[in-house]
Amino acid sequence: MSLTIDALASGQLAAWFARRPSFALMGEYSAGKSALLNALLGQSLLPTRVTATDLPAVWITHGDTLRLQGLTFAGALLDLEIADLTRDRAMDFLCIRVECNAALLAKVDIIDTPGISDPRMTTVIVEEMLKYVDFVVWCSPINQAWRQTERAFWNRVPQATRAPSLLALTRADTMRSQADVAKVLRRCKLDTADSFAAVLPVSALQAKTALPATPAAEREALRHASGLADLQDALAASILVAATRCAERRKTLLLTAPASAPPPAPARKKAVKAPKQSQSDPAASVTRIVQDFARRLRDMDPAQTSRKDLNDQFHQVKTALRSSARLDADHLSVLTLALKGPEDATWDAARLVTQVHDDLKDFAAGPWCTIGD
Repeated sequence: MSLTIDALASGQLAAWFARRPSFALMGEYSAGKSALLNALLGQSLLPTRVTATDLPAVWITHGDTLRLQGLTFAGALLDLEIADLTRDRAMDFLCIRVECNAALLAKVDIIDTPGISDPRMTTVIVEEMLKYVDFVVWCSPINQAWRQTERAFWNRVPQATRAPSLLALTRADTMRSQADVAKVLRRCKLDTADSFAAVLPVSALQAKTALPATPAAEREALRHASGLADLQDALAASILVAATRCAERRKTLLLTAPASAPPPAPARKKAVKAPKQSQSDPAASVTRIVQDFARRLRDMDPAQTSRKDLNDQFHQVKTALRSSARLDADHLSVLTLALKGPEDATWDAARLVTQVHDDLKDFAAGPWCTIGD
């Protein structure tokens, strides 16, 4: 498995990060991250035979039905089935992207990362994913809470990311008494100083017991006893910070959009007016434009095509998308990341066509991006 992360892969992560606020679940190997994730989602994310230790980073976003994709280190985005998530296959990917339906995902994306102390892995994947999160929920088992190795890694996290982050002391149910829990909690608050917005004990096992409990009063009592309710309250405050940062991110992308993008002009208005069908079905319009773009690329001879020629093709397809699909400025800021021209004169036409087509198809079909009038 190559651990060299191509610019195309980083660009795809940046495009996802531009769309929505996100936080990461991090911690050492076997720190209870997956159990806490399932408690937060209110469901098991993947079948029990798919264990978290068999996976790289998992980027979880909202979708009406379960959908899996794998992002390779080279930047290709491939559709996957549950059967593909064996360790031998999954570790070929920089991350697995999962769409599923959960209330929390309507507000924020979650990135479940490999343990930083997993002896089978380096921290390359974790450090890459850390670039695309607004804050972190750091998981530390309460009976071995906040070890020196955790502090050393946390000190490398940017201060802006640390400020809204939370320290979850997992497996709180393993302590002998609430007095012991309180004792560890006091020590961790002193040791972490201002490194976290909150330090909270939580028992995912107790939270799981609360899910099917009836009546509602019993369910709420169990949620509070597990610490999940307090964690969710703290999480809601951090998500508000993340949402604000995401809005600022998108604003910055708009301000730094390429100057080569053509300004609105009367000719553009006429082009929008012409085919009524494009306006009523923007996704179909995008598909037609991408197919035409693919044909043009296939007709080009790499040996006779300069970098400028290819970048001109990218510019043309962006211009066509602007007019025909009537994308707004936010959409264009994301497309700018997806439709990057080649960084050098060497290019693989077939791979480029596939990558651009997949990026645009994902863009057009994405639930976050309804192309309106």
